[in-house]
Amino acid sequence: SAAPSRAVSNAATASRSRSTSVLPATAPEPTEEPDPGQPDKEDDKDKLYCVCETKYDEDKSMIACDKCDEWYHTQCINIPDHQVDLIDQFFCPPCIAKNPNADLKTTYKTRCLYGLDHPDPTSPKSCHKPARAFSKYCSDECGVSNLRKRIDVFAKKGGDKDELWQAVKNAEKRQGLVKCVKDDHSVQVITPTQGVKHKEMNRLDRLLDDIQKMREELDRGLDIILWREKLISLASGRAEKLSTCGWDQRLCFSDEDWAEYGEGVLDTYEDQAMEVDEEGEWWCPGNPDCERHCGWQSLRLKELDKEKGRKEDALARLTSKEREIRKRIEDTISDSINR
Repeated sequence: SAAPSRAVSNAATASRSRSTSVLPATAPEPTEEPDPGQPDKEDDKDKLYCVCETKYDEDKSMIACDKCDEWYHTQCINIPDHQVDLIDQFFCPPCIAKNPNADLKTTYKTRCLYGLDHPDPTSPKSCHKPARAFSKYCSDECGVSNLRKRIDVFAKKGGDKDELWQAVKNAEKRQGLVKCVKDDHSVQVITPTQGVKHKEMNRLDRLLDDIQKMREELDRGLDIILWREKLISLASGRAEKLSTCGWDQRLCFSDEDWAEYGEGVLDTYEDQAMEVDEEGEWWCPGNPDCERHCGWQSLRLKELDKEKGRKEDALARLTSKEREIRKRIEDTISDSINR
C-alpha cells in the first residue's frame, strides 16, 4: 500500500524530496480543550526534533516516520543522506520499540541497476535513485551508461562489436533486446511488441524525468537564494561592525558567477584582509546612511522573499503534478495485474 502522506514545509503545500531538509509542519491541533495556562501550540522555532532533541537545522537532512510523523535527522538514525531517496516507508526506532508485534521495519524501493553494478555500490558517487516503473534504471542516462559498460565487458571477452552493431543498428528506441550467446559470442536479437499500456508507461516515465529536471533547477535556484541571504547577513554584520554602508556588489552575481565563486565569496568574510577586486573593494565604504545604497538590506531581503515564494510555489505545483502521474502509473500497473 502507498505510504501515508507526509508533513510538509510551511512554505509550500507539498513536501520536496526526502533528502531535502525542510522545516516540518506544525503538529495538528489537539482535540481536547487546551490548558489556559499554556500556549495553543509550540513555536516551530523552539520545537525539539529527533532522538537528539535539538531544534530544526536547515543544514541537516531529516525524514518523517510513517507511523508517528515525528522528524529525525538521517545521521542520527544511521541513514546515509545519499540513500534517503530509496526509502519507501520509514519507521523510527521508538515506534518499532513500542510496537514489537507489528513487524514494523523500514522498506526500500528497487534501486537503479547502474548503481548496483558500480564497482563500489555503497559509494556516494554511485547512483542511489530508485528505478522507474517497468525499468531497471532510474533514467535513460543510467541505462545507456550501464549498457556501454556491458558492451565493453562483452568485447573484452571476445565479442565482436561490429557484429553487435549490425544486429541492432536498425532497432527503434526501446524495441531491441540483445542476448549474447556465450559459446560462440554470436548475437541474437528479440524484438518484443509494445502494447498500448507499455507505451503509456514510457510516456509517463518521460514526464517524470522532465519533472525531476525542473525540480533540480528549482532546487538550484533556492540554493542560490539561500547563499544570497547568508551574504546579506554577513555584509550587514560587517557594515554594523565597521559603521559603513557595507553594500556588497557580489549580491548582483549571476547564477553562473555563483556556481564558480559562491563558496569563495562567503570565505572572504573570514579573511581579515577582506579580498578586493581589480577595481577596488567589493564593499561600499560610504556612511551607514549612504544615499546610493540606502536600505539595501531590507530591499534585497524583500526581493529574495518574493523570488523564494515563486520557486516554492512552482515546486509545490511540480509535486502535485508528480503525484498525479505516479497515481496514473499505479492505476496502469494495477489494471495490468488484474487482467
